[in-house]
Amino acid sequence: MKKLSLLIAAALLLSTTAINTVAAQKGIEIGVNFTPGSPWILNSEDFAEDQDLDFAGTFGYNVGLNLGYNMTDGFGINTGIIYSQQGQNYITGYDGVAKADQNTFSRQLTYIRVPVLMKVNGSLDAGSSSFFRIGPHFDFIQGAKYTYNTNSGIFQGTSETDMLDYRGPLGTAAEPYKVYNKMVVGLTLEMGGQINVSESVKVIMALHLEGSLTNTEDEDARFVYPSSGSFLSPERAKAWNVMAGLTVGVNYVLGFK
Repeated sequence: MKKLSLLIAAALLLSTTAINTVAAQKGIEIGVNFTPGSPWILNSEDFAEDQDLDFAGTFGYNVGLNLGYNMTDGFGINTGIIYSQQGQNYITGYDGVAKADQNTFSRQLTYIRVPVLMKVNGSLDAGSSSFFRIGPHFDFIQGAKYTYNTNSGIFQGTSETDMLDYRGPLGTAAEPYKVYNKMVVGLTLEMGGQINVSESVKVIMALHLEGSLTNTEDEDARFVYPSSGSFLSPERAKAWNVMAGLTVGVNYVLGFK
């Protein structure tokens, strides 16, 4: 919660600076966007685990400040500062074992995101219009937690729950593990509509699709996640973060004419 408060404060400072710089220009747009969705971590090694690692439903979201500039009524650019929570839940699928006795696992990743999106929209002075946003985003990792819960009936009556911080001190002080890349480049695509409550206030709703274009995991992920190869020389395939969701938000346009 503290990180989110700092994010919002930084975003407001950024938007204030930008507004003061270009307030005389037409179509400066600021607002808050929220995107709840279903994230996935796609990796061939994980898929190959079969009943040892079944994929389960996961909740993720993006929330933050939207900052844009409408160059014309039909074209603009968007950026901002976004807090993004992604990850993947798993459950074992052993035959003859009740769901309550299966083992569960969870990977939770948090990022600070800076998108750079091209926006194409209908007339800003119409009652409502459609819009389309697409472009790269840059994710800077803030947290990586792995939680597991082993239940009785699988490991001879043992039951254990624990959480590992994969941004913490893993490996040795001289050679710490590098489990996740510090920065990930991805692609965002949104298609939806906006309701023009007034000349300045816009309510938006859009289908949101995103996916990483670079590997989210670093070289030492092979030591902590299921990997192929030999015990002494494991190999880990690339992992990709993807998410589908629904973006809702309120934007305020300055200098609208």
